[in-house]
Amino acid sequence: MFSVALFADLLRTGKKFVFFTAFGAAKDELHQLLEGSGLETELRHVDDPSQIESPAEHRGLVVDGGDPDLLVEVLGCLPDAKERFVLVKNMETILTTDLFTCLRRQGRFVLSGDVDACPLSDEVIGYDFRTRIFFSRPARDVGIEIPDVGKYVGWASGSIEGEVSLSI
Repeated sequence: MFSVALFADLLRTGKKFVFFTAFGAAKDELHQLLEGSGLETELRHVDDPSQIESPAEHRGLVVDGGDPDLLVEVLGCLPDAKERFVLVKNMETILTTDLFTCLRRQGRFVLSGDVDACPLSDEVIGYDFRTRIFFSRPARDVGIEIPDVGKYVGWASGSIEGEVSLSI
């Protein structure tokens, strides 16, 4: 919920993004958060890179299908990819080595999901993120002390420190 709300807020503030998840519920949540705002027209669903005719017309690109190779392809053909934030929701099910390499080159990305269940957990934990936000304490050592926080509250470490939450 937090990452989806964060990306809905990015669209509200004029930012561009690519939204990627393996599950339809997150895409539905994004549409619900934008419903009635007039920003629904800013979203474009793609399931093939050839569908990206003029990306400037759509600040929010939603990559359908849950195929990490498709996201790598889409990012490779987007002329404004470096200007976009990229969300990979449910990283434990869809983050691959090729995708993580592509995201690190792209530079502006959010990984959301269970770091303990992620097949690339060593690489994710070892990556020097500008900010990391945890909503629960991982079983693995992530190099910071994460206190218990309330429901829908995260603990941020990095460019911001302390409790974080979103008001919707």
